[in-house]
Formats: sequence, structure tokens, C-alpha cells
Amino acid sequence: MKKHAHLTDIEIMTLVDETNMYEGVRRMFILQSKEVIQSAKKSYLERSVKEAEDNIREMLMA
Repeated sequence: MKKHAHLTDIEIMTLVDETNMYEGVRRMFILQSKEVIQSAKKSYLERSVKEAEDNIREMLMA
């Protein structure tokens, strides 16, 4: 999974910033700008990291 995400990120970085891309949302695709998709992915990853850190902290406290 990590390798797949890394390869996808490399491909996306080669595109110009004004490029519109399709983002998969459940059972459909939405046309959005590259910047919007990247910021959404960044927010999701930051939230995931914070949740993982909180879970680890909670397990260590128990």
C-alpha cells in the first residue's frame, strides 16, 4: 500500500498545477483541480496520523 501511494504521488507531482483530475468518491468520480485533491489528501493523512498517535498514547496509558 505504501509503495502504491508513493508511486501515485510521484505521478501526480509531474502534472502541472492547473490540471484537473478525477477523485474517486464511493462509487463515482468527481472532477477537481490538483490543488483541491492534494489538500484533501493532506488533511486526511494528518488526521489519520493524529488518530494513530492518540490510539498509541491511549494503549500506553492503559
